[in-house]
Amino acid sequence: MDYIDGISLSKFVIDNKRFPEKIAYDIGSKLALIHRREYKNMGLLNKNLDINKTLLPIKHLHEHYLNGVQGTHINGKIKKEVLAFLTENNEMLKKLEETFVFSHGDFSPSNILIDRIDNTVWFIDFEYSLSAPIYYDIGKFFRDRAVLDEYVEKSTYDSFINGYNEHAKNQIANDWIKLAKLMDITGMLALIDKKNPPNEWVNEIESAIVRSMRILKNEIPF
Repeated sequence: MDYIDGISLSKFVIDNKRFPEKIAYDIGSKLALIHRREYKNMGLLNKNLDINKTLLPIKHLHEHYLNGVQGTHINGKIKKEVLAFLTENNEMLKKLEETFVFSHGDFSPSNILIDRIDNTVWFIDFEYSLSAPIYYDIGKFFRDRAVLDEYVEKSTYDSFINGYNEHAKNQIANDWIKLAKLMDITGMLALIDKKNPPNEWVNEIESAIVRSMRILKNEIPF
C-alpha cells in the first residue's frame, strides 16, 4: 500500500477551472492498460481476478433492470423509449458484448487522484472491479455530473480516446461514446435497486437517461 499525496480529479478540475487535455489523455492511456486483461463474459471476480460468478448477458441486462424494481422508479415514458430503442438497435447490444475486460467497476472522478507534485494520474478503490464490456468504465467516467460538465469539452473526449486507443489491446469503435452511454444506463439503474431510493437519485438518473437517449438518437452532440 502506498500513500499518494493527491487530490480527486473532481477537485483538481474545479480548482483549475479546466480539464487539461494531458490529464484526459493520461486517464485514457492508463484505463486502456488495465483493460488489456480479457474475459469470455461479464462476471464477478475472485481474489485471483478470475470469474467466479457469471452475470446476465448484456442483451438482457437493460430489460432486466427496466422490468424489475429499478424500472418501477423510472417514468413510464422514459422506460418505454429505452426499450423501444433497444429493440430497434439490437446491433449496439452485440457491440457491447464483443470484448469483456478487467474493469475498475466504479470509474468515477472521485476515484481518480491527481498527484500534487507532478500531476501523475492514479486510480484508487478497486473494490467493485469485475469483468465487463470495455464501455462499462468509460460510460461511468463520462456520466453527467453537474459540478464537472461545464469543464468537459470535445477536446476532453478526443484526448481521452486518443490516449486509450494508443495503448489499448483492442481499439474501440468510432461510435464509442454512444456505446458507453448505452452501457451506463444499466450502471445508473443498478443504483436504484431498492424499494425506496432517494428522490434526488431517481431525478438525476432520469435526467441522465433522457440526455443519453438524445445522444443515441443523434438529437444532440455529446
